[in-house]
Amino acid sequence: LIPALCALHNYILAHDPNDNAIGHWEDDDDIPDVVDTVVQGSITEEERTRAGQRRDELAQQMWDDYLEYI
Repeated sequence: LIPALCALHNYILAHDPNDNAIGHWEDDDDIPDVVDTVVQGSITEEERTRAGQRRDELAQQMWDDYLEYI
């Protein structure tokens, strides 16, 4: 399914480059620019630790879910 969707996407881009359905989010000012927000300040050690703990919790939950699945 995924390769078919990619092929369809590429076909639309090649044959109808003026299609407004693809890429119209790029000009949307309502979506915050996350990169600029992150770059404006430095990450504290506390934030880095908290993010690492959250990452580990998510990874463990994903692993537990996977083990239940198989």
